[in-house]
Amino acid sequence: PYVPPGGTPPFIWNLDTRLWEAETREWAAAGTNLLDVYPGASLAFSLRNLRSDYTEALIRVRYTNNTEEDIGFDGNGELDTATLLTNTAANGGDAFVVTWYDQSGNANHAAALSLNLGYYIVTGNVLNTENGKPAANNVGRNGMSLNNIINTTGSLFIAGNQLSVGTLNYVGGRIGNNGNWFTQNALNSQAFLGIYQTASNPSTYATPANQFIANWDYDSTWNVSVNNGAYANTTGNFPVNVEYVWGRNLVGLEFAGNCQEYILWPTTQQTNLFGISTNMNDYYSVY
Repeated sequence: PYVPPGGTPPFIWNLDTRLWEAETREWAAAGTNLLDVYPGASLAFSLRNLRSDYTEALIRVRYTNNTEEDIGFDGNGELDTATLLTNTAANGGDAFVVTWYDQSGNANHAAALSLNLGYYIVTGNVLNTENGKPAANNVGRNGMSLNNIINTTGSLFIAGNQLSVGTLNYVGGRIGNNGNWFTQNALNSQAFLGIYQTASNPSTYATPANQFIANWDYDSTWNVSVNNGAYANTTGNFPVNVEYVWGRNLVGLEFAGNCQEYILWPTTQQTNLFGISTNMNDYYSVY
């Protein structure tokens, strides 16, 4: 069979042109959102639509007057900022993300540990953004807790910008035994990405700058890539149990920045590093 150049869609050449055209249309209709192309995520949080058959809200917000509302996406698949800003203005001027809905289909939503610890998304009727795209700011907030703990030796991709670099900032993990974490921490006055293993020092390698797209990927040990760059190997070689995302249960140990996208796959995605990073960069224009 003949596979057309430039891709591997689920069709082959057929001398019947009409069949070829029908199969082409069917493939195109399957969707090109990130999770359409790279399915199977354990959890997926974003301020854009990641899956063409996902039709629910992206986030739940709490307004200044303590009312709450789900916010979905617009016709372009982006956070419905028009509705968000209109309703924020009518309810006190500030809005905070208190639930981040999982788009993977596993209903593993992330929730603020208390209603007064939601992530800033509108302040004084002004939308919080990073490089022109909506972002949830979690400086001075806890990490968000998941419905279910995920034990992973897979692959985590995030998009965001750490605004306040501390001694040790957590990106995801679990408290207690086998308390291994995805981390971003300070070393020599720079921010590094790595793995923190119980009873050992953080493994600190790849260095992000400003807004970035990062990937932690497990292949016998954890490896880190920033902005589609070459992987740097860490000494972290145990699974990470993810109970909290964008931080942990203590203020001061959070990611401390603008949070935009957080996707965890259960298996290595090293062969998809370029494709996933490119999809994210096409939207966020990071590098």
